[in-house]
Amino acid sequence: MLIKFKLLIANIIMTFVPIILVTIGIVGMAKIYTKGIENNQGININGSPFSDLSIEKSPIYIDINKLSSLDLDNKKDFKYLDNLNNNLGKTNKGIIIRKENNIIYESKLVKNTDINKQLGKYGQFEETNPIQPMNNKQAFLIKQKDIIFKDKTKGSIFVVMDAKIMSKNFNLYIFNILAVIVILVILINGVITLFISRSIIKPLNMLRNATNKITNENLDFELKYNSKDEIGQLCGDFEKMRTRLKNSIELQKQYENNRNELISNISHDLKTPITSIKGFIEGIIDGVASSSEKKEKYLKAAYAKVNMVDYLIDELFLYSKLEVNGLSFEFDNVNLVEYLKDCFEELQLDTEEKGIKLNLNIDEGINPIVIADRDKIRRVIINIVDNAMKYIKREKGNITIKLEDNYDYAIVCISDNGQGIDNENLNNIFERLYRTDVSRNSSTGGSGLGLAISKKIIEGNNGEIWAESVIGEGTTIFFTLKKV
Repeated sequence: MLIKFKLLIANIIMTFVPIILVTIGIVGMAKIYTKGIENNQGININGSPFSDLSIEKSPIYIDINKLSSLDLDNKKDFKYLDNLNNNLGKTNKGIIIRKENNIIYESKLVKNTDINKQLGKYGQFEETNPIQPMNNKQAFLIKQKDIIFKDKTKGSIFVVMDAKIMSKNFNLYIFNILAVIVILVILINGVITLFISRSIIKPLNMLRNATNKITNENLDFELKYNSKDEIGQLCGDFEKMRTRLKNSIELQKQYENNRNELISNISHDLKTPITSIKGFIEGIIDGVASSSEKKEKYLKAAYAKVNMVDYLIDELFLYSKLEVNGLSFEFDNVNLVEYLKDCFEELQLDTEEKGIKLNLNIDEGINPIVIADRDKIRRVIINIVDNAMKYIKREKGNITIKLEDNYDYAIVCISDNGQGIDNENLNNIFERLYRTDVSRNSSTGGSGLGLAISKKIIEGNNGEIWAESVIGEGTTIFFTLKKV
């Protein structure tokens, strides 16, 4: 959930929960207050339709039949009435008994008041009613119950309660409700604030720790925070940045190592022919080559070494331009059958000089036209054939150029029967400066860029290049060119 939605929900909860609690409290308070009025604080009047309390549960039970048959001139009955009045007095209640229009008994609670003038007439009230005497000093809650006395005269029993008690209870209840509401609001706000703060502070601390690690050049960690909010997205972007930064630094280190290796390899490859050239020239200067034939031989050898240096520099320059995409391609529609025949004739002389037979295998009926840069594809074929000749160690060496047609692409396969390449080395032969012969001797050592250049050229022609090899049987290099 997004943080803005979390904050919105938190504000809604903190706003409406107190309102709901206040509403519930007020409704509950009103019900209890009304119930207290109806039940006259736990008084059960026998036969009254206004009391929900059973006789057993009622703190004070008034027997209507008993009161209707009382004889106030009888001390025993009068004592019963006083005992009942005393019990009512313990909860600030009293009793009034009216016969016809005359008050025959009243509690001390209502003496010296004019409440008698405001009592309901017989049959007038059947529910609890508030009454405030004219002196305005007290207020009472009255429960009226009409009865028929033993002598068949009409009368009423009034249970009177001091309204101050209800007011005190009312105030206490309000205080309790407000206290509970305040406590609940504090707890709810605290829980919501804790939840929101933890959902924000925790990932921020994680980001701070991750930033400190990066500052200390430590990128070997992973920032994990699974959330879909804004901070979770930020953590995800930070982790992507860390991964890319780590890969970039590792790649930079690799480039640095490759650059150092390139300098070392080029220095090695240049030093060997230059040393030879220097030796030949010193031989001529020192008179070692005394005859014209020997001088010519020395000069031809020096010239060959110069060509080797020139080739190495050309390879390095070409690869450097390919590496930075600084070499442009000139694409053309090429008849691949005729093109391979021309390459075959050009390479055949070189392979025959080294005792290696070059073969061209093109099935009849296929004649693919491809989109390619003629000169650069020729360089690829020359590089692959030249690389194959270096690693053929048997007397009857064979190199075969084969053409296959495969839907949208033409596939050129160049196979040899050399010593083969193991799987570990096979995955690296298209990397720059890589050689399966770590000795870098003159018979097999080259610039180490031939196949790397070939890969760059093929990819620049929208094709793919790969190799397959079997130890002791030979190696095949495949590359594809897109058909018109």
